[in-house]
Amino acid sequence: MSMPLRRCLHRLVIVLGGLLYMAGALSQEEVANGIAGAGFQLVFETSWKNGFERGMGTQAAQPADVAVVDDPLSPGHKAVRIHIGKDENFAHVANGLPRAELLLPQSVHFETGREYLIRWSTLLPAGFRFDSQKMAIVTQIHQSALSGSPPFMLTLLGPDYTASERGGTNTVHGRGARICCASSDVARWVHWALYYTPDASGHRAITQLWKDGVKVFDSHGMPNAYPDEQRAYLKLGVYKPGWQQTPSDIDEITLFYGPVSVQQRGE
Repeated sequence: MSMPLRRCLHRLVIVLGGLLYMAGALSQEEVANGIAGAGFQLVFETSWKNGFERGMGTQAAQPADVAVVDDPLSPGHKAVRIHIGKDENFAHVANGLPRAELLLPQSVHFETGREYLIRWSTLLPAGFRFDSQKMAIVTQIHQSALSGSPPFMLTLLGPDYTASERGGTNTVHGRGARICCASSDVARWVHWALYYTPDASGHRAITQLWKDGVKVFDSHGMPNAYPDEQRAYLKLGVYKPGWQQTPSDIDEITLFYGPVSVQQRGE
């Protein structure tokens, strides 16, 4: 094969690879329309009407901190209420730090080489107080290992949200973006959609987040999973590390979660 022809083929491979990579991302219309018929399969779905689904787990100082209750805004519907107080004893909770979290069944996990669409809703109740000094993780995709920061997390800090991702061999430093404005979301349901294609190398990694149908975080080609990770999982609820050791504006936090679904595509 001649050198010019070889170079031409190499460029063609790069272009085709880029087109396939970009084709993996979801459009705003696909997310708004539920991407019906786009090859995704439903893996998990719950509206909480029958309580917690079989196989779900919780991490909380006491059972009442994670509970299925009546939806505060929609009569006849259910929601999950999450509550933690700064003075609770978290000694027997994972890593001994303040948290009240809900885990989906173990069969619902995230593998390299597949695409995922995750939907959930959050409600900051009337009278919700914001903490300008100490962040709280309110949604995360956690790696199967016990230690390390999560590959994806949605947090509250002050009057805003923050979305961030990390992965690869350096998981200490991540990439994130501030999302305005949580303070305007009090007493109303906020609907989230996360398109997640995990890849520790970053070559095919995509992390896209929508808030009420508007894209608020968009990352392509950056590591967003731990190496060799095949069983990362979703956690909903509040995790507030360092809350009991450093200054904070609040002594308790309560929020609600609506219906949750997970879809996947790929081998």
